[in-house]
Amino acid sequence: MAYIDSTSFGNITIDGKTYGDDVIILADDRIKKRGLQKGTHIVCIEEIEPLFKENPKVIVIGTGQSGVAEIEPEVMNRAREQNIEVIEAPTPIAIKKFNKIKEKKAGLFHLTC
Repeated sequence: MAYIDSTSFGNITIDGKTYGDDVIILADDRIKKRGLQKGTHIVCIEEIEPLFKENPKVIVIGTGQSGVAEIEPEVMNRAREQNIEVIEAPTPIAIKKFNKIKEKKAGLFHLTC
């Protein structure tokens, strides 16, 4: 399972590798650059779709260092339809929660604001 070592404004370190862009972590532990279809401050269904396709039990969304990013209602609606728990929190808190989850999980992490 992917382990998030740390985050600070503009970066995140996962399994010892530092990334300078928002990332998604798929349930199979692949790490990809976040799509940003509607900008950095909106988490939309289009960019989070790959996470739903892998049918995790939990999706963790880091809403930025200060928690500024918003999640579109469609994301939460889809999660309810698929019986997937969504945890949203400012990114420093979200990474701690992500690391504690033992079930199949995925995540999206905004790194600024």
